[in-house]
Amino acid sequence: GALTNALKQTIDLPPMLRSELLGIGVEKWSQADAPSAARFLNENPDATIAERRQRPSGTSIIANTVAGHWAEIDPQAAMDWAKKRPDASSATQGAIGGWWQKDPDDATAYVMEHLKTNSDYQVASILADRMATQDPKRATEWVAQLPNESARRHVEIIIAHSLG
Repeated sequence: GALTNALKQTIDLPPMLRSELLGIGVEKWSQADAPSAARFLNENPDATIAERRQRPSGTSIIANTVAGHWAEIDPQAAMDWAKKRPDASSATQGAIGGWWQKDPDDATAYVMEHLKTNSDYQVASILADRMATQDPKRATEWVAQLPNESARRHVEIIIAHSLG
């Protein structure tokens, strides 16, 4: 609709300003209608490409935020979308954070079942960090149950830093 057209009209702006305005618009949009904001990002990949070029880590805060808002409504749909993104790591981290807000038990179970790669360990770290800020005991107990020793050590460092 009107918001999509307004966002598309930022094309003639300097790249950094365009990226910033697109990011703000899409992030705000995702608060009201995350699935539509996600579709916009899929149809306009340049909305996050410029942002990722500006960040040394290559992450996308826009995709992270959209996935987080979507996961607060429909965690599985948000995770499915996030994993297909070129910035999947950022988007998945956002989705797990939103999922944690909606249903902490399901979010922790999902992460526990999907610990296979370094990217998965990063998602576990994000979840553990969120958990530690709200319930340090629960976070410590959850980390102790991680089946992969490497993941467990990685996440323990994040928890120690968060609680330190």
